[in-house]
Amino acid sequence: MPPKEIQALALKYLRDVLEDDEFQRFAPIGPDVQLRTRNDGRQSHVVILNRPKFSTDTLEKRKKQLAENNTSSIEVQVRRYLKKAEIKEDELNPLSHAQLCREFLKADIKHLEIAEQRSKGNYDFEDDYFNRLKSLGYLQGERPAASQCQEVTPVNPISPGPSEPMLSEVIDDYVAEKINDGKWTVSSQQDFTPILRLFQEVIGDRPVDRINHEAVREFKRFTKESCPKNRNKLKAYRNKSVAILKTQKVPDKDRLSDKSINFYFSTVSTCLNWIKDQGYKLPDGLPRILSHQVKKLPHEQRDFFTQENLKTIFNAPLYQEDKHNKSYQFWVPLIGLYSGMRLDEISQLDLKDIRQENGVWVFDVNDKGNKHLKNPSSRRLIPIHDFLLNDLNLVGYRDYLAKLGKVKVFPELKQNGRGRFGAAVSRWFNERLLMTLGLKDEGKLSFHSFRHTFINTLKLLDTEERKVSQVVGHKKESSMTYDRYGKPYPPEIIYRDVIQMLDYGVDLSHLSRSKFVRRN
Repeated sequence: MPPKEIQALALKYLRDVLEDDEFQRFAPIGPDVQLRTRNDGRQSHVVILNRPKFSTDTLEKRKKQLAENNTSSIEVQVRRYLKKAEIKEDELNPLSHAQLCREFLKADIKHLEIAEQRSKGNYDFEDDYFNRLKSLGYLQGERPAASQCQEVTPVNPISPGPSEPMLSEVIDDYVAEKINDGKWTVSSQQDFTPILRLFQEVIGDRPVDRINHEAVREFKRFTKESCPKNRNKLKAYRNKSVAILKTQKVPDKDRLSDKSINFYFSTVSTCLNWIKDQGYKLPDGLPRILSHQVKKLPHEQRDFFTQENLKTIFNAPLYQEDKHNKSYQFWVPLIGLYSGMRLDEISQLDLKDIRQENGVWVFDVNDKGNKHLKNPSSRRLIPIHDFLLNDLNLVGYRDYLAKLGKVKVFPELKQNGRGRFGAAVSRWFNERLLMTLGLKDEGKLSFHSFRHTFINTLKLLDTEERKVSQVVGHKKESSMTYDRYGKPYPPEIIYRDVIQMLDYGVDLSHLSRSKFVRRN
């Protein structure tokens, strides 16, 4: 069943339930209604004052069901409308049926949101909604009265030809190509796809040749002014539709950061360029609309830890009194500090990734097995700092785990649905430890600040940038000669010129007494 037919059927359901709702408001029937004979002999309805008010319970329940992709409450209506449309349910493929149920559930939520506003005497809410549909071409002519919602029609009354598929279909093709070509990991798919679906939701599902400058400008406005960060986590915005969010005032503290806005814009721009490369008719210059002036310089986007910050962290009772419950709470921050590795790179380490190369102990950062890397440049060898190797006996800890039959350096960390091993570490460090230590409000401090601290310290030591880039897994823009014919620096050179130079000026000797440090 094509997406445009699914949308049309869901809109028909919405118009029907809204018409029934309005009819009940001007011609109510039920035990809470009594008839009165007027002077002219006609009867009129009198609604008793204690008639039950609109309840938000059903609305919240439907939103929860949508978040959990539980469409059981709407399947009876779906079957009824399929029958009315003379479409046999068993002829639908599972994906189309699931999408149809989900669209009906969203339509039911929209009906309940409008009904809630009607119960307050507010019809501006639905006016805004239907005017929005009209501006996108979903409505022909003027927006109908509340009792005439049957005038809602699909975007394009003429079925799109093969040259003009719907945006939703093209996004499906784009995502499939990225996955099939191996350009997207599971995590990439879960990062990019919701942004593309948000773009679709904001401008409306339409034939791709109807994506115009105004539609892209509308997405830009929404992203910068009305799209909250952590949209599905913050209670104030959870499960709110785009139409609802546009009516709310999103405070600055809840808005997307400059970095996130640019990520959203680059994701959509890349997709728009791909659509045009496929030969579809798009106006020139659409991606150029999605530009965003960053308010801070790159080095100001996230803070590094100062020497005092490091003392606060590693002299906290958690470290001084060795109160860690999990091994990752002890080891992961220290490995981050002395290697510059990303959180997920550390969290997914296998025991065999701590090994020797040319007689030098290294972290072997790779994407073997169930591990994932950000990009090809992330595959690298990082010599292990003497403090980890000698003072904390990291290799001894590795050998201890090997004797227990473990495979991972941090066996308590489990891979989540996004393929990440570091989610639990991120929550513990960013949301609990930094908050407890009073460091959460000091700029943009997070676990990633260890990486910034590592790089900034080496910069102040005037360390050769190409060598630092190799250690942290950055792609260094340089000459074709070095990139094509030059090999990476061997571990012994990186150890001598980079790792051995690190000294943060903080006494961490007390950490060698931890229960996680194996003594020979």
